[in-house]
Amino acid sequence: MADMRTKRSEAYERQNLRNIAEKVAARHGLKITGDTSRLNNIPFDRKTQNDVNDLSFLHKTAKEYGFIFSVRGEQLVFLDPSELEKVDAILSFKRENISNYSFRDKTADTFQTAEVSRRDVTTSTVQKWRIETSGDPTKKDALIVGGRVENEAQAEAKAGGAMRQANKDKLTGSFSTMGNPLLVSGVNVEMLEFGAFSGKWTVKDSSHKISSDGGYTTTVSLRKGPYPKTTQPVRSAATSKTAVSR
Repeated sequence: MADMRTKRSEAYERQNLRNIAEKVAARHGLKITGDTSRLNNIPFDRKTQNDVNDLSFLHKTAKEYGFIFSVRGEQLVFLDPSELEKVDAILSFKRENISNYSFRDKTADTFQTAEVSRRDVTTSTVQKWRIETSGDPTKKDALIVGGRVENEAQAEAKAGGAMRQANKDKLTGSFSTMGNPLLVSGVNVEMLEFGAFSGKWTVKDSSHKISSDGGYTTTVSLRKGPYPKTTQPVRSAATSKTAVSR
């Protein structure tokens, strides 16, 4: 795996994100696993790896387009957070089942919309994509996502990825409970009878502790949406002005 950290430069032309990942995997004798179907739907005219190692290149690209990426043994793992959030909860918890619990709704530095734009220099038109969350519709803060996009699929993935990253800690929580080895990062749990904080949450991380007297406890950190809900591609007229539907 050491050579995966060797810096290199390469141009990938007319390939989708899966093709690129497969080329990198082949260089190191690795296999791609995880939620890979959406990788096929993000095409590039040209994607450049510029004097960075393969590990950093894939990690940055995956994050840019809304994936979670990791290397596990001989596998390059791509996970789609939106698919993880759809998985059924493995456990449910009420107040009497937990201790030291807290929940937080962060309002500062979070966004209701994210926007990505692409300018066609040959026609002097601008195409803009806007993605909204399922959060507070009265919140007007918009996240302007920079960087180059070549097509609608890239723009949608980039807007969704940026929105998710910006809002990933909007709703957070934590609690302690009787030790349970099933409570690990990435699984979903159902919180019951917690008012506005009830519902399905995703475990961010957990710690497991066995005391000297044999007691076993698990402490869990949680996160929850809001999640992207719509993407609206809108093409402007043949001028340098932009137009966005309401």
